[in-house]
Amino acid sequence: MNNNVVLLDADFCNIILQNDKNISFFKSIFEILNISPAIHIYVFDNELFHNNSIKTLVSENYIKILNYSDFLIDDVDTVSYQQYFHDYYFFMNSEKLGNLDIFTYRKSGYNLGEIHSLITAQICKIPVFMSNDKGAKELAYNRINSTAFQIIVKNIEEVFNDCEKISKLNSTIKRSIIKDITKKH
Repeated sequence: MNNNVVLLDADFCNIILQNDKNISFFKSIFEILNISPAIHIYVFDNELFHNNSIKTLVSENYIKILNYSDFLIDDVDTVSYQQYFHDYYFFMNSEKLGNLDIFTYRKSGYNLGEIHSLITAQICKIPVFMSNDKGAKELAYNRINSTAFQIIVKNIEEVFNDCEKISKLNSTIKRSIIKDITKKH
C-alpha cells in the first residue's frame, strides 16, 4: 500500500461532515496534507451508511473503499485477520468475542470499526489512522506498533494542527467544528 494513503474512522468523518457544506473543507484537509483518504468497507457499510457526504465523496472516487479482497489474498490472510481481530477485540473490550463471524458482526460501542481499520492499516502498512476514539490510540500504541510497523492515530485537532503548520484552513469552519467537538467530549 502507498504511504500516501490514510484510513478514516466514522467519528472523524461524521464530525467534519455534519452537513454537505463542509465537503470542500473536508477535501482541503487531504489536499493540504497531500494524502489520499480511504475507509474500510466495514466502516463504510455499518457506520457511515447514513452519511450522504461520504457517499458523494466515494461516488466521486475521492475516498477509496478498502474491500477485504484488496488485502486478504488467501485463507492464511483471512485466518490471520481473524486472529488479530479476536486479540484486539479482547484488548479493547475486556471480553472474548466467541465464535461470531467478525465480518458481519455488528454491535454498537464495541470499537468494531476501529479494530477492522487498524488491522487493515497493519496489513497494508498504512501509517496514519484518523480517529477521535481514544481506544484506537491505545490499541495502536500498546498492541500494534512494533519495530516492524508503526501507525499514528490522529484526532481531528491533531490533524487540524498538522494542516495549520503547512497552510491555513478555513478558520470559520474549523472553529465551528472544534467548538462542536469540545461540547460533545
